[in-house]
Amino acid sequence: MGPNYWGSTTVLAWTTDAKHLFGTIHRGTLFAAGLTITIGEKQKRKWWHYAADIGLSYLAFTGGFHATYSLAFR
Repeated sequence: MGPNYWGSTTVLAWTTDAKHLFGTIHRGTLFAAGLTITIGEKQKRKWWHYAADIGLSYLAFTGGFHATYSLAFR
């Protein structure tokens, strides 16, 4: 039958059910906690260091997610 609305199987999957919504909230709060700890270190850093932290943690998470669910559970 196909997707119910645009993005319901890709970028808006978190809006389709409670499992995806709570998973998105969980990952968002974990990421925010890590960023808060990084900012709370009270070290003077350039803004792009924070941007690099965000990018690297996103790449690490998505790489681990892909390795687990696309490669290990084939």
